[in-house]
Amino acid sequence: MSSAYDKFAKAERLELVCAELYRMLARQFSHDPAANALFLRLEGEEIQHTLRVQKLQAMYSNDPILRTGEIDLEDQ
Repeated sequence: MSSAYDKFAKAERLELVCAELYRMLARQFSHDPAANALFLRLEGEEIQHTLRVQKLQAMYSNDPILRTGEIDLEDQ
């Protein structure tokens, strides 16, 4: 099991990896304006998701249960 903050960190990394994937796809499809625009929009959405995860982490940074408790997502 890991703490909620470990989950926040993993979620943030995942969103950043997805943003990079969409950025690479946008470059790969730069010759196709519609595909390029789609991948750039999706990249932006992933960056927004990253910011939301960071905001949630900041909002709950003083929550003692999340700070010291462990969360087991397998039981959910």
